[in-house]
Amino acid sequence: MDIYLASGSPRRRTLLENAGFHVHIIQASICEDPIENESPEDLVKRLAQEKVQAAFSKAMHPWLIVGGDTIVELEGEILCKPSSREDAIDMLQKLSGKCHRVLSGYCVGTAEKIVYGICETKVAFRVLSRKEIIQYVDLEKPFDKSGSYAIQSDAIGFVDKVVGSLTSVVGLPLREVIDAIEQLQNG
Repeated sequence: MDIYLASGSPRRRTLLENAGFHVHIIQASICEDPIENESPEDLVKRLAQEKVQAAFSKAMHPWLIVGGDTIVELEGEILCKPSSREDAIDMLQKLSGKCHRVLSGYCVGTAEKIVYGICETKVAFRVLSRKEIIQYVDLEKPFDKSGSYAIQSDAIGFVDKVVGSLTSVVGLPLREVIDAIEQLQNG
């Protein structure tokens, strides 16, 4: 099945392709800044929907459009993509030895209808040494990842426990997205 992905994320594309979809990318440029007093849940839901809505004007075929957004939240603080090496190191130090939430908003839409939601996954990190954090940041360059880590890379060694969807932590809650696609296809 051909679908559009309203994202440039290679991780989201790979997840969908591994699930059997033929993925066509539509870059959906939107402002990803939180709105004042917006909850993390509302933020990821809104951004996923806005990406799909922005992609509709660029779609050349009547295929489904999938959008998603993922953030890391620790003790009420949203950890977005790091702005620098130091920012990435600081984020990983904050996550060290703690449990945090990964929230992934998803949206699947046609011209007539959209289905959207969020998926929450809890991730517990073991205590990390400053040396291994610096080594990870310098090798992995996690500047395009919320919370400064990619669970599908060497950061898997940081993890003590995952409760919830692993694909959501990678960037797209695949089971929920497939369910949404089936819901749209079956009316």
